[in-house]
Amino acid sequence: GELAAMHLFGDKALWVAAEPSFSPAEERRLEQINSAEGKRELTPAESAEQQILIAAYRRSVLLRAKALAILAQRGHRIPITAQAKVTSDGGK
Repeated sequence: GELAAMHLFGDKALWVAAEPSFSPAEERRLEQINSAEGKRELTPAESAEQQILIAAYRRSVLLRAKALAILAQRGHRIPITAQAKVTSDGGK
């Protein structure tokens, strides 16, 4: 529902939605957990936190991509840095 409703957003709201919502602190924590997972079995709490962080990351990327796609459809020029962030972040 949230993604479908984005077509109703004004351009200003879409530009806001195109900003990353996955914080640097969340990114660092996910990297820490992923690194620990490569060395040992995660605790149940760590596994749960990892799944929450992965879901938040995916949601952030999806919302950003949708917002940028709608803006592009409306004729806005999308800065190359925004395009690169969406594609480079997708590999995590």
